[in-house]
Amino acid sequence: DSKNSVAHESILISNGFMNAYTTDDSFLRNNLEWVAKATHWSKANATASLGTIHRANYGKAMELLKPYFPGNQPNPQWSTHSGSLFGLGLIHAGDKDQEVNNFLLNAIKNPSYNGNEILIHGACLGLGLVNLGSCDGEEDNLLMYDELKNILFMDSATSGEAAAIAIGLTMM
Repeated sequence: DSKNSVAHESILISNGFMNAYTTDDSFLRNNLEWVAKATHWSKANATASLGTIHRANYGKAMELLKPYFPGNQPNPQWSTHSGSLFGLGLIHAGDKDQEVNNFLLNAIKNPSYNGNEILIHGACLGLGLVNLGSCDGEEDNLLMYDELKNILFMDSATSGEAAAIAIGLTMM
């Protein structure tokens, strides 16, 4: 029911804000069955909230989000995968980590994901956050910009919106 889904997502997002930078994700871990009731974009936001909670926990980011990354589940959960890539960007916001950039770009380019718009959405937002304000004309940034521009021109509202936001975040 729509009232319950709005309340559900509100609690998940609030939990992320209340526990930002603390690495305390015990509410999510202790209520996995309840969290699993999230659907579609709420599922992406629930996974991405781990990025808010674990903000700047660079050493553990990949390990923490690995179970939610694309390719680590037998049946793709595109919303969860998208949220994990966005969450990775939240953890690494502004640090310009080239390894994380490559991971996110590979998620976008991986042909086995069939250009899934939901997955690309999360990867683009993650890229924008990792490269927040990094417009310096370096070759790596220009390659990333070209990739985001190509996504923007694919004429998809879902992935195009995220690519445009990522370009804006990068060019700040």
